[in-house]
Amino acid sequence: MRRSNLQTPKYIKWHEVDLLDMWKIDNATVPQPHINPNLNKITQHNDRSVNISFARHSTSSRSTSFKDNDL
Repeated sequence: MRRSNLQTPKYIKWHEVDLLDMWKIDNATVPQPHINPNLNKITQHNDRSVNISFARHSTSSRSTSFKDNDL
């Protein structure tokens, strides 16, 4: 794979971009799993909200909730 120095003199619209349906990367490295020992559970709900629960190391509950528009 070569690096490219391509600059466009104008903005491009997505409908003008022609992308391949399938990409092949030669000599790709398999990603190593990243395990967070503090993470207990991730739950995604139908309303697109997400609850993230962390392992408790104290007497307080540690849980966080997100919705798409919060990010």
